[in-house]
Amino acid sequence: MHPPRLARFLPLFASCGFAGDLLAQMPTDAVLVLEATSSATELNYRLVDLFGRGSTPVRGQNAFLQPPPVSVATDPGQAGAFWFQANPLSFAGTWRCDVGSLATITQSTWGAWLRTAGERVECGQSSVFTLRAGVVEACAKASGAPLPPTTLFTLPQAVDLAVQEPLLYVASFDPNAPSALVEYHLTTRTQRIVGSYLGVRAIAVSPITGELLLGTAGGDLVTVDATTGAVTSTTPAGIGPLVAVGYSRFGTKVYASSNELWSELGPQNPIYTSNRPITDFGVTRLATASVVAFGNGCGLGTTARWAATGLPLRGNVGFTLQLRGGAVNAFALFALGTSRTFASQLGVFLPFDLQPYGAPGCPLLVDPQTSLFRATNGSGEAAVTVPIPNAPSLVGSEFAAQWLLPDPSTGSLGLAVTEGAAFVVR
Repeated sequence: MHPPRLARFLPLFASCGFAGDLLAQMPTDAVLVLEATSSATELNYRLVDLFGRGSTPVRGQNAFLQPPPVSVATDPGQAGAFWFQANPLSFAGTWRCDVGSLATITQSTWGAWLRTAGERVECGQSSVFTLRAGVVEACAKASGAPLPPTTLFTLPQAVDLAVQEPLLYVASFDPNAPSALVEYHLTTRTQRIVGSYLGVRAIAVSPITGELLLGTAGGDLVTVDATTGAVTSTTPAGIGPLVAVGYSRFGTKVYASSNELWSELGPQNPIYTSNRPITDFGVTRLATASVVAFGNGCGLGTTARWAATGLPLRGNVGFTLQLRGGAVNAFALFALGTSRTFASQLGVFLPFDLQPYGAPGCPLLVDPQTSLFRATNGSGEAAVTVPIPNAPSLVGSEFAAQWLLPDPSTGSLGLAVTEGAAFVVR
């Protein structure tokens, strides 16, 4: 028999009539944040939703690399890959990481692009670009064995790179005077000075307009016409010196100080606040099917994990979400909805602490528009198949799910919650 509070809570999970059981890499519209860590037990990479709806550590990462990496770049041609520049005191050089379902690294490859120290890495459609001691270098992404990189040019005091092929931009920094920003044409191998700007620490190029975004040591966001070099706007970010800037696939700005990450798509508050120094970030720009965990659970849910079979592609009737590490030979309640910001039946914003229902410290992360009970096996596993119709109207739709697990330690509700899982259909 359910506890009284649980009986009052369960009607909120009434089914909304999804077809069948229910109407699933690097997720679409996420920021890959690189944080400085002090031990091999801490994780360097975190995925942050661009709209501020949640974040999660990347699974399976190379936490043994100490000191931690110094720069990271997402791949604009493959949503399932990113690149990082290792610290010169660890396995110095450029690495590629391949990312699978639920943002789990499936393999990491070292050194086919560069095996020497560097300060910055950037990724284009065909090449990886690195910056070390003012030398700008390139190596083909398809390199399968260690090869000498191609030196493009040298820019004293260079600090950051941005690429929108066939153009590569390199910014330099002088604490006392404006310093050069160089445009390099990768096909003609010619270069020109776009202009000179004061205090630039980070640079990005818009995938929509080609404008440049500069982040300064003074905390300003400076937009520049890449053709004329004219400053078109200067905006104080109000968060201190900027360490990295970027653009989403929509052409909106993303920027970070040493401990806050901001996005124009979630402008009211930082989309992520770190208790460790933020070193760099990359923004995913490809619209792709994805499934990724987010948020935190409570009680038994803190150790339970998601798994998935397949990706949420239109017409994939076998897409399945799975629970690992639930209560053994018991039950699990699967909640699914179309929002992870507002619970319509409760009338509250998410995440919502379930303290009023007898589970203090347990956050509801999704709008429970429909629910299913599943029996768990002897390993605490359960699964729900989410058949995705071949309907064009579903493309781009995001769904979010969460498991509720029996756990008397959480309070009178008798349920713990897991982290959430969000998936975008393509």
